[in-house]
Amino acid sequence: MLAGKDDEKDQTYSLSFLSQEQLRHIVLPLGGYTKKEIYRMARDRGFEIFLKRTQSQDFCFVSGNAMEPFLAKEIGRHKGEVRDDAGRVIGIHQGLHFYTVGQRKGLGFSGGPFFVTGSNVPGNILQVTRNEKNLLSREVFLSPCNFIGGVPRRPLRVRAKIRYRQAAAPGTLHPISGNKVRIVFDKPQRAVTPGQFAVFYQRDICLGAGEILLDRPQTGDLRPKIHEPPH
Repeated sequence: MLAGKDDEKDQTYSLSFLSQEQLRHIVLPLGGYTKKEIYRMARDRGFEIFLKRTQSQDFCFVSGNAMEPFLAKEIGRHKGEVRDDAGRVIGIHQGLHFYTVGQRKGLGFSGGPFFVTGSNVPGNILQVTRNEKNLLSREVFLSPCNFIGGVPRRPLRVRAKIRYRQAAAPGTLHPISGNKVRIVFDKPQRAVTPGQFAVFYQRDICLGAGEILLDRPQTGDLRPKIHEPPH
């Protein structure tokens, strides 16, 4: 599977967990065009309806500032403690689902600014820091993984992105065992988020993806990260 020509609209991040069996039934004819080129072709052929529609972003049915009310309605509010690096309680949050790793805007806790570094889901605790450097990680561990082109047997130089709208960053992928891998980036990455996907590439070929783990797997390789989130 190849990355599309249009970096802004490339869908390999979303399709990276497809298997070869699934991909063999799919035709993707627009990968060699940008969205502007497709719209221009549609206009030239008289399909003006495409020029009048607004583009969908994120949740197509949730827009603007409607995300928080949507989550509050569908999931509810579940208050819990907010703790800093030293474990001090500095405030109360409304529900872990309202926050993302790296978030600064809208926290509203006194003594800041603060940045979200993670969460303790069983304890319903939101973890924050004043030091933005604590958001940097040199490596990520991924499991389970999907390898579109086959399971790697040796370290590979790759480019990897840890979220959809992010440029792929260079690094080295190290197979661990089974469907687990470790990616060491050349430069630390900001706000690595457990549960999201890291998708890895060689040139424009999407090799596969894996789910970002909260903690490193139990292996003999225990080289330290640049930053370990507070527990």
